[in-house]
Amino acid sequence: MDELSVPMQGYLETVYECSEGELGARVSDIAARLNVSKASVSDAMTVLARHGMVESSPYSRIHLTDQGLRLAEMISLRHNAIENLFTKVLGVRPSVAYADACAIEHIISQESVEKISSYLKQLGLDK
Repeated sequence: MDELSVPMQGYLETVYECSEGELGARVSDIAARLNVSKASVSDAMTVLARHGMVESSPYSRIHLTDQGLRLAEMISLRHNAIENLFTKVLGVRPSVAYADACAIEHIISQESVEKISSYLKQLGLDK
């Protein structure tokens, strides 16, 4: 994840969340979810394409490459583990837990994520 900036990781995760299987993600859906302009999304997709994370062309849906999919899934799993810990174990309000997980998912170690996931699994809260 070191090669992508935190904002680019956020865009990648959003492409993953907005993708409709093989159909891919629409620029307008990504822009709406992130509350940014379509031009900002297009610029970000250019950066992600240069890094080999997405395939996109003007006026078409955005598709994750295999490499992009693996990284997006990892970011999403990190986010979900942190958010579940905060809401289900610590009782943090969902909106606060979501925002905090968005910030933490980019800097937390893999070891910590694995420990959180294991702990949640032991509690039956890993969903």
